[in-house]
Amino acid sequence: MSGIKLLPPFVLLVAGFLLCHSIPSWRRYVIRANGQQLTLRSAIAGFGAALPVFAVLYLLHAFSAPSASPYAYPDTQGEPFGEPFLQASLVTLTIAIICLAFTKLVAWYYAFYLGQSRLRQRLAGFARRSVGASVYHRLQRAAQWCHWQSYRFTVHAMRKLIEGDHAETLYLGSLLGTGSGLCMFVLDSRKVIIGNVTGMPEPSAPKEESQIRVLPYFTGHLCEAHLQLHITTDYTPYLDAQSRGEAHRDYAFDIVLAAHKTSYVREFDIRFFRSRFINHHCPCGHPVYNITRSDQAQPPGAS
Repeated sequence: MSGIKLLPPFVLLVAGFLLCHSIPSWRRYVIRANGQQLTLRSAIAGFGAALPVFAVLYLLHAFSAPSASPYAYPDTQGEPFGEPFLQASLVTLTIAIICLAFTKLVAWYYAFYLGQSRLRQRLAGFARRSVGASVYHRLQRAAQWCHWQSYRFTVHAMRKLIEGDHAETLYLGSLLGTGSGLCMFVLDSRKVIIGNVTGMPEPSAPKEESQIRVLPYFTGHLCEAHLQLHITTDYTPYLDAQSRGEAHRDYAFDIVLAAHKTSYVREFDIRFFRSRFINHHCPCGHPVYNITRSDQAQPPGAS
């Protein structure tokens, strides 16, 4: 029987670990935690989640089989604490598994709906052939609604995960296209890259290994004497042509930046820049927008 008494704490530790990795507001506390911190936070989460479960089980038992004392949890085998805590821990573990499965399912569906996998194409073709047009359109609307809900949950999870990190909040805003949608990255070498974030840093990666994927709109550098922005390469004409279908869509300009080599990052409003600064000159005499025809970004092999 002593082994039964030791089982609930172990089960609650596992349940807490699963809950910490499935609930967005909890995950950010354990994503970079070491072994001791992870164990402690998993234990706190597991025991904290088990308390209301134990209370509900106690009330259900009290109403279904009242005993002589309202504070006693009857146990026919003489273990007043082992059996109820074991039941509560198993229920908590079940809830944790359901939460983790739901989180993984939502993330999988979001990626599956956006992707162009063969499985999705086959399922769509099978549904189109097997059901009527009206039913197929209803299935399409249901799939779109599920995708919208999975998108909302994914964004909510990302916001909770990076809450308090101002740089990653800026990256997420650029990724989602909120605000201006562009970020200006200044590297340690004073190289400047202005663009749209297309890939967030991996949350579990150490800061020294964290990377950001950026689709550049402009590149340049800071003036050594005055730290004024000098734009030397403009990708926007080609990107605009690409979005209109006038250029080959397979050409890619994405840049992967090491986060620890970035001095600072700020939001960049391209409309404000074009209206106020594009024709200005740096105190050193060079124009801020220092572009010649040969500096326009061209696809590989273009003349």
